[in-house]
Amino acid sequence: MFVYSYKNLTGQLDGRRGGWEVLSKVIKELSSARAKRAVVELGILVRFLDDSNQIPDFLKDLEETYLGFVVGGSESGKQLSLREVSNKIVHSREFKWDFKLPEKPKLVCMSNQPQRWESAEIDILEFSLLCSILINHDALSYLN
Repeated sequence: MFVYSYKNLTGQLDGRRGGWEVLSKVIKELSSARAKRAVVELGILVRFLDDSNQIPDFLKDLEETYLGFVVGGSESGKQLSLREVSNKIVHSREFKWDFKLPEKPKLVCMSNQPQRWESAEIDILEFSLLCSILINHDALSYLN
């Protein structure tokens, strides 16, 4: 929700004076930090599930799903699979948000291995949708 409300809320707060600074800090800093922490938790969870062979094959082989790509380094231009997205999240030194297209926000993962990759741009909606499918698939498997 953070990535879809950020642009609108910050636009309404820009230039206001008075008691708005506290609300601005909550929206711009605290919400961003919480969203980044949630992405890290999802990345770790996806990696754990993949390592323990708990991700269904139909999610591993979704070549038509655009999750993101690598920028710079020897991996530049490489499209990211679900596992690779989790790897980029786990092995990042910093995260930034890209709101250039408000309807398609991206998480930009800054590399701690710049010779291999400088950054990775992750489509946050597609990643969230795959995580949702994974959670629902897992929940449904318990019902059978």
